[in-house]
Amino acid sequence: MNAACLYLKMKINGEAATTQIAWVLSYVQEGVAEAWKDNLLDKLVKRELEVKTVEELFKKIQDEFGEITEK
Repeated sequence: MNAACLYLKMKINGEAATTQIAWVLSYVQEGVAEAWKDNLLDKLVKRELEVKTVEELFKKIQDEFGEITEK
């Protein structure tokens, strides 16, 4: 998550929120985190959940997996 925060700030800071959210989720690929991501995407598609900003996504990740620390 630290790398994602840094990359977002440096490289795609001006991009649309949906682009930033999609970029972060594209790196969630293994184990429990991947199952969590698949569930999140399913809820987003069904409009059972809304994530408007990458900050909201990081909060959801933090709530599920613990503190995210930026370096």
